[in-house]
Amino acid sequence: MTVGGQPQYTLAQIKAEKIRQLQEEGLRFYEPYPRQKEFHAMKAREKRGFLSGNRGGKSYAGVMEDILVTGKVHPWRPNKLGITVQTRVCCVSFGAIFDILIPLFKAAIPRKRCQLDWNTYEGKPATFPGLKGGSWDSAFDKERLTLYLGDDEGIIDFKSYTQDREVYQGVTRDFTHFDEEPPLPIYEESLARHASSKYGVDMAFTLTMINYSQWLYEALFHGAINTPDKVGYVMADSRENPYVNEAAIESMAESITDEAIREARLTGRPTVLSGRVHKDYGDHNVIDYFAPPRGWHQSVIIDPHPEKASGVIFVAEDEWGKLYVWQELFPKGDVEHQCKQIKNAIGNYDIDLWLMDPSARQKATTRGKPERLIDEFRVYLPYIIEANNNRAVGIDRVNRMVKDSAQGPKLFVMKSCPITDFQMRNLMWKPPLKTGEVRDKPEVYKRDDETPDCVRYRVMYGRASRGEHEFVGWETRGYAS
Repeated sequence: MTVGGQPQYTLAQIKAEKIRQLQEEGLRFYEPYPRQKEFHAMKAREKRGFLSGNRGGKSYAGVMEDILVTGKVHPWRPNKLGITVQTRVCCVSFGAIFDILIPLFKAAIPRKRCQLDWNTYEGKPATFPGLKGGSWDSAFDKERLTLYLGDDEGIIDFKSYTQDREVYQGVTRDFTHFDEEPPLPIYEESLARHASSKYGVDMAFTLTMINYSQWLYEALFHGAINTPDKVGYVMADSRENPYVNEAAIESMAESITDEAIREARLTGRPTVLSGRVHKDYGDHNVIDYFAPPRGWHQSVIIDPHPEKASGVIFVAEDEWGKLYVWQELFPKGDVEHQCKQIKNAIGNYDIDLWLMDPSARQKATTRGKPERLIDEFRVYLPYIIEANNNRAVGIDRVNRMVKDSAQGPKLFVMKSCPITDFQMRNLMWKPPLKTGEVRDKPEVYKRDDETPDCVRYRVMYGRASRGEHEFVGWETRGYAS
């Protein structure tokens, strides 16, 4: 119906449109609670974290940030003007993409070009471009998992942590949002996607830190301390969210027996410094002994000691990249005697890789004179190379390999290695200082750690084969001086 050339709407139509806007254009009505607003307004240029417990509104805040940045209508941070903003949203699984993130985007993102009730950071009226074609169906490519804003003014694509690292390559990204903790290789690859962006690195993390990613703890917490202009974070207690039922939150918390996890679920405080280092290691990682097939990649990893028994493990890798600790050895005596014991234990296997704790480069008094311990071993085992001793990254990678995921664990310890099994189960983080302060960096108790260190060195070295061709083993590696 029209009156004087202007359309007239019935009360029912007006109510229906209001309901539609509330359901499909949540951005227009978004009122972040204080912690969410603090996250949106953070001045850190490169990495921003929103750490909260369950139902703390972290994913919703992340989705709103994605829309504000991509649509260039941000009221609290400088907008990326002069480019078509290409955003990537990454989360734990495809199920989480379709069940959690996409419904949030559908509820928040206006379909049509519209004027918002605020000015942009630059002081101009915020105009959101809407979706390509004016609808979700026309704007969302289901095969590419990519959402296109109107007038080619923005792109948002979705990736899962279950995808291979290669899927994250090849394209520039101006903004990346990680919902929950990303695997380190995906984070590293995502960093590379920002190299050609006009605006450099810009990443947001919305997560509950319960997976003990030490590298992420250091990247956010230590980064915020050392480079606050580049890195920052907000920690939000679930009970601060005015839109959740506090009684339900408390009931949830009461059902969690692990104190550290309960703290993380409520407050967002990371659990990385508490309890066992390898909490996901367990019976599912321990298997009966079998002699590894001759075609598998073989490595020997040594944690040497000139005055007490060294720790040595033998690790086989199958064609799918799974690792098997199948023999352990704790040779005593001088270096020559220890090396003879190691050689005898090898049997008929060809060793492709020799790794040693890099601390062995330090000088020790051997053969009556001070020499580097690694050089002493190289007299008898000439192909030893120094391992990568990045503890934070190594522990994170080991924890992901021991986890009993949908595809099963990727690291096993045979029952022929009981000490390795014991040490993997009992390696502990040092607790906070007696003053209650958090340590400058996470520390591990330096006892019963020889074989876990060796496992970490082997995991850090990477895979022998990625399935791109038939696995034929590695050639023997030389070493650098």
